Amino acid sequence: MGNFLIRFDGKRALVTGAGKGIGRAIAKKLAECGAETFALIRTQTDLDSLMSHQKPNKVINVDLQDWDKTREEVSKTGNINLLVNNAGIIRVNSINPSVGWTDMTRPIKDFLIPLLFKTPLGRFPEIADVVNAVVFLLSDQSGMISGESLRVDRGLSVH
Repeated sequence: MGNFLIRFDGKRALVTGAGKGIGRAIAKKLAECGAETFALIRTQTDLDSLMSHQKPNKVINVDLQDWDKTREEVSKTGNINLLVNNAGIIRVNSINPSVGWTDMTRPIKDFLIPLLFKTPLGRFPEIADVVNAVVFLLSDQSGMISGESLRVDRGLSVH
């Protein structure tokens, strides 16, 4: 996913929607960057899959729709420095990726291919493109950026 000189040593991160796709990759990257990472996962299947392939520091199996259980589990984590609200609603900065190559979009590849002709960069974002944007916005290197919605859309929105 690219080499970053960004470190989160001594920081604690919470990632919702970390069971698969972008959320899983973000949780993994934050752990690689030194953050003590809490990965919130909704299903036991996703938890088992994550633990067999990669291990963020802590995994919490909770459905965010169950507010009481979520509050109970998250309160056990202590102070959080970095929040990636991948499965929820509330954000300070947001990443707004357009269609990218994920397990959800590969089955409709034929439908999406015509969009490539409308994009200046001529390619779809990969999961790593979104993850790298999230890691940047969480880092001190973006310390003066707040309240922004960063499009990761290969230039589609300016066409």
